[in-house]
Amino acid sequence: MPSYSCPKYCAKAGAEHRQIHAKTSIFDPIGFTGVPSHSIEYLKIHDSKYVYYVKDSPRWRHASTFLLVYKPDRHFSRGTRFHTKLVCANRVRGFLPMPFTLATWNINSVRLREPIVLKLLQEEAPDVLCLQECKSPVEKIPTEGFAELGYTHMVARGQKGYNGVAILSRLPMEEVGDKDFAGLGHARHIAARLENGVTIHNFYVPAGGDIPDREKNEKFGQKLDYLTDMRDWFHAEKPEKSILVGDLNIAPREDDVWSHKQLLKVVSHTPIEVEQLAETQDAGGWVDITRQDIPEGQLYSWWSYRARDWDAADKGRRLDHVWATPDISNAGHSSRILRDARGWEKPSDHAPVFATFDL
Repeated sequence: MPSYSCPKYCAKAGAEHRQIHAKTSIFDPIGFTGVPSHSIEYLKIHDSKYVYYVKDSPRWRHASTFLLVYKPDRHFSRGTRFHTKLVCANRVRGFLPMPFTLATWNINSVRLREPIVLKLLQEEAPDVLCLQECKSPVEKIPTEGFAELGYTHMVARGQKGYNGVAILSRLPMEEVGDKDFAGLGHARHIAARLENGVTIHNFYVPAGGDIPDREKNEKFGQKLDYLTDMRDWFHAEKPEKSILVGDLNIAPREDDVWSHKQLLKVVSHTPIEVEQLAETQDAGGWVDITRQDIPEGQLYSWWSYRARDWDAADKGRRLDHVWATPDISNAGHSSRILRDARGWEKPSDHAPVFATFDL
């Protein structure tokens, strides 16, 4: 297979200067030689060009690479001959979005639950996975297995046995920092920027203990202070082209909990927490992508370990969220919660929350 270098102007525009392959071949929409079908995602028709995004995978390492399919008409037929060429991402970025799928998951110890993280990456293959409550120093996060599946990029903040946040990605990204909200000294926030300019904030808001009274419960006060600092930061530095995800430890809506009336005095659904979260959301103009996609109905991402049969009891709460700034919120779609993950072997008490963005 011949090899081609990215044009110089692509490198100057910020694309990684890499070798990419080109070949004229018989193209089969189900898959083609060397590239598994699950790694190909149809993007858009532009004039007479059919464009496919070739996702990274264990068998195909050219992330951010596109397959341009040239054909005079707009109808595929199996086995039809096409002229195809893999090209640098920058050459099509001008007229095509780069869709990526993001997941957020409170994993409750990334080292203990490495097997189910790998299971999620293998079976669901999000482009970006944000983890909370990793409970590990950064250097002890088990990155080798993630890298073998194509997740070669990571930014993280860690602590031994507590808190901890990490962003795993198949897409190149750069770290853009973290904030110590409320001055707790906890590893609860990390941010990274993708090549398309989207900033991802990964948060783990304090749970707040059991008593919803800051005079009697220091942890509840810390939670409120953390949210206040988040709100003030968003007021001071209005976010743009950003996604905020994580375990925010608050279920804001009546249909985000199994019983609104019974949980009004339970930490995570008290009026003061809901109000504080709303102020934080409003300060950044954040749009709740999950509820934008699924506006009605009970929706949960957390079920207590205390329930003998969590699935039958179904006393859940939606504590995990995906938000986006207004300038990109319309690009979000395909939100879902992978409830089945709560029933995997040695599970977290949270389920992963997904969304896809066409950016």
